[in-house]
Amino acid sequence: MSTDQLYATEIEAERRDWYELAALLRSLTPDECLVPGYYRDPEWSARDAAGHFGTWLAEAEVQLEQITAGRVVPIETRRGGNLQ
Repeated sequence: MSTDQLYATEIEAERRDWYELAALLRSLTPDECLVPGYYRDPEWSARDAAGHFGTWLAEAEVQLEQITAGRVVPIETRRGGNLQ
């Protein structure tokens, strides 16, 4: 069984959830995107959360490319360990 077949259910669920999140974010008006409420202390808006998700997705891409190439670099040694 290939890796794609092994994780097909999980990959499909992940894909479906990201599309659902993207649809939710697109349904917001520009003003609604700026309203704090996604997270408190510090207060985050939907726009803040979307930016945070995007940053971590980009980092995940880098990590997966490194893993595929057999070069895993501990997070603490990159960018001072601070990805925020």
